[in-house]
Amino acid sequence: MSDRKDLTSGSVWKKLALFALPIVAMNLLQAVYSIVDMIIVGQFVGSVGMSAVSIGGQITTLVLVTCSGIANGCSVYIGNLSGLKRYREMNGYVGSMLSFLLILALFFTLAIIAFCTPLLKALNTPAESFDDTRIYLIISMLGTVFVYGYGLLSAALRGTGESVKPLVYVIITTVENIVLDLLFVAVLDMGAVGAAVATVISQATSCALVAFYVARHTPLFDFRLSSFKIDKTKLSAQLAVGMPQAVQYVCTNISFLFISSLVNSFGIAASAAAGAANKLSSFGTMPGIACMTAIVTMTAQNHPRKDFRRIIRGMVCGLVLSLSVSVIFVLLCQIAPETMYRLFTSDTSVLDVGISYLKYFSLCFIGETTMFCLFGVITGSGYTKATMFSGIFSSFAVRYLLSYVLCHYTALGFDGIALGFVFSPFVGIAVSIFFFITGKWKKNKLYGADEY
Repeated sequence: MSDRKDLTSGSVWKKLALFALPIVAMNLLQAVYSIVDMIIVGQFVGSVGMSAVSIGGQITTLVLVTCSGIANGCSVYIGNLSGLKRYREMNGYVGSMLSFLLILALFFTLAIIAFCTPLLKALNTPAESFDDTRIYLIISMLGTVFVYGYGLLSAALRGTGESVKPLVYVIITTVENIVLDLLFVAVLDMGAVGAAVATVISQATSCALVAFYVARHTPLFDFRLSSFKIDKTKLSAQLAVGMPQAVQYVCTNISFLFISSLVNSFGIAASAAAGAANKLSSFGTMPGIACMTAIVTMTAQNHPRKDFRRIIRGMVCGLVLSLSVSVIFVLLCQIAPETMYRLFTSDTSVLDVGISYLKYFSLCFIGETTMFCLFGVITGSGYTKATMFSGIFSSFAVRYLLSYVLCHYTALGFDGIALGFVFSPFVGIAVSIFFFITGKWKKNKLYGADEY
C-alpha cells in the first residue's frame, strides 16, 4: 500500500485532506449531475417532470442506500486488514459481500417493479406526474445491480485508502450522464424517462470501470468465478458492522418518504420546491459526508493499532474542514434563496412556496455535518448499532413527527416540514458525545478481528 493510502502514519491533516478531497470532488460531481439532471428536466419538461424525478428518485435512493450501509461493513474490515497489512485475506471478504449484494440487488429490482403502482399511490404522488413517475422508477430500478457492484467495490477501495480512482470514474460517468441527459431529454424529448435511461447507462459504465481497476491493480478481488461464493463467517462479520447502517439508512429514507407524503399533500409546486431543496442539500452536507468517509477509514486503519489519539485528531480535522464549507453554503441559501431556485425553474408557483422553505431547510446542513463527522469515529470503531438506533429515532420521532405537527398544527404550514430537518441531527450528536465521554468507542466491536 502506498504512503498516500496509509492513514496510520504521517500528518493527520495532510492525510485526511488528501483522502477526503477526492471524495468531496466526487460527491460534488455527483451533486452537480443530480442538479443538472433536475435542471434539464425542469427546463424542458416542467414541474411535472421535476416531481417525477424527485419522487422516483427518493424510492431508488431507499434501495441504493441499503447497499451503502452494508458496503460500509466491508470498507471497515478492509481498513482493518490494511492497517494490519493482511492483504491476502481481502479477496474472501470482498467476494462474499459482492456475491450477497448482487443477489440482494436482483431481489429489490423485481420487488419494486412489481409493487411500484401501490407504492406511488401510498406516497400521494400527484396525479399529473403519476405516469411519468411510474415509468421513471421502473427504468431506474434496472440499474440497481450496477450501483450495488460499484458501491461495494468503491467502498472496498476506500478501505485501502484509495479515493482518487473512484473520482476519475465519476468524472467520466458524470460527463457521460449529462451528455445523455441532453440527448434523451432535450433533443429526443423523452422527458423524465430519458433521464432515467441516461442514469442507468452511466451506472453500468461506472461499475465496469471500477471492476476493471480492482481486478488489474489491487489485491481486493480477482473476479474468478470460483471467488463468487459466500463465506458465512466473513459475510456475517461484515454484516454485523454494515447491516445496522443499512437499517439506519433505510429507515432514514423511509422517513423521507413519509415526509414526501406530507410535502405532496401541499401540491405539485411544493413537491417540486422540496425536490430542488433536497438536491441543494447535496452541496450543503457534501463536505460532512466526505469527511465522515475519511474518518471511518482513518479510524478503521488505526483502531487495531490502538492509536486513539490519531483517530480523535482526524475527527477534529474533519469537523473543521467540513463545517467551514457547509457554513458558507448555508449563508448562500439565506442570502440568495431565489437565485438558488432559479437554477431549476422560473415557475413562480414553485418560487413562492420554496424561498422561505429553503431558508429554514438549509440550517440543517450545520447539524448534519457535525453529526456525520462524529459518526465517522463510531462507525470506524464498529459501533454501528449506536448510530442505527439514534438515526432511526431522530428520523421518525424528531424529523417526521415534528414536521407533521408543525405543518398541520401551526401557521408555518409547508415551512414547518423544513424545521423538522433542522432539529433532527441533534439526537445523533448527543449519542456520539455520550460514546466519546464514556470511552466505549475504544473497545473492540469488530467480530472476527482476533488479532487486535
